[in-house]
Amino acid sequence: MCLALLAFLACPTTTDTPGDLATESGGDTGEDSAADSGEDTAGDTGTDSGGDTAGDTSDTAEPGPDWVRVDADGGVRERSVDVAVATDGTAFVSWVDGSDVCWARRSTDGGVTWGDPAAVNADGTTASVAMARRPYVVTDGSRVAVAFVDLDSRLVEVYASDAANLDFEHVATLGAASDNNDFAKPVFVDGDLVVEWQTYNAEGAMVLARESTGWGEEPADDTIPGVPCECCPNDVFAASTGELLVAFRNNDDDLREHWVSIFPGGESAEVTDIEGDLATCPMQGPRIAEAPGGLLIVWADASMDGRTWLESSDDFGRTWSNERDILGRTGTGSPTIATGLDGRVFVTTESGRISIFALSDDGGTSFSAPETLASPSGDLGFGQVESGGGVTLVGGSGADGSAWVYRPR
Repeated sequence: MCLALLAFLACPTTTDTPGDLATESGGDTGEDSAADSGEDTAGDTGTDSGGDTAGDTSDTAEPGPDWVRVDADGGVRERSVDVAVATDGTAFVSWVDGSDVCWARRSTDGGVTWGDPAAVNADGTTASVAMARRPYVVTDGSRVAVAFVDLDSRLVEVYASDAANLDFEHVATLGAASDNNDFAKPVFVDGDLVVEWQTYNAEGAMVLARESTGWGEEPADDTIPGVPCECCPNDVFAASTGELLVAFRNNDDDLREHWVSIFPGGESAEVTDIEGDLATCPMQGPRIAEAPGGLLIVWADASMDGRTWLESSDDFGRTWSNERDILGRTGTGSPTIATGLDGRVFVTTESGRISIFALSDDGGTSFSAPETLASPSGDLGFGQVESGGGVTLVGGSGADGSAWVYRPR
């Protein structure tokens, strides 16, 4: 199904099924390698009928297909696809195969073509994908890193590579002091690799560790009541102030509201107060982005009727306000959010396993009608949106074991 998110976004002139090697309108075959770059389209589904128009101020800088298949031969684990985009527009996509090996690819042209896949954890750790868990990929343009919790050992495994060559090395195993760790996510701060995750011993806590300090654990504010929600994903975000914000759903005797902790300093703020008691874990978590006017956070309710909410902060996470339902009753999955150079705000959420997408042209005040993301192999599952350097990408999985990148324009 072709999307009509914007007036100038036309359906592709050709639509190939995954693995179709027929020559497309642009002259490339679906799995050919570009002779001059060593990169390929790995299931490229055709070029746009019109490309970018003159004077176009959209975030995706390069013309090309709306959808690009990035896996090599299927077998992609559902929920496992993630994307990262550097401030120079260099992009990375990661996914996990049926053998629990995580793979990554690199693009330097806005997600149109992708270099050869590289194994992240070739050393035998288990890049597990379960419920809301997945490996996360992050980049600062110089390096790229992937972190995940090995569900066999319950330890946090961290890998990194130079961004140009994708030769991953294991750089840290974290969480040895805990019996149980979960939902690890990496971020770069001025070249320093930082990883945050949930840890559980007698009590749970949000913690982070920095490469620059030898990976010592830093706990979040211990005055927050309760413990992190036991099966809800979290987020770590590097603000332009240099501070780190860790966002998570909390569990205070079944009161499961969203909180933000700020590092360094340990300040914290309660983001929501409308969820109420939830006897079971909803497997949902918040996500943060930065806009010109401050920070934005999205989260999905579990106590009401499946709505996605947006709040804003003009003091970098210390207080939150203007809580509003932005997508209506579209589902109760974990939403993601990204902001583009042109001020647009991109949001995904889930309805069952199906990804829902919407965008805002006014900084998050209003959003387009929610659209189901449908790749050439069917509805996209568990989409993740990221933006950087004028490039915005959504990565997700197909029910047929494929991995796709969508390029909204």
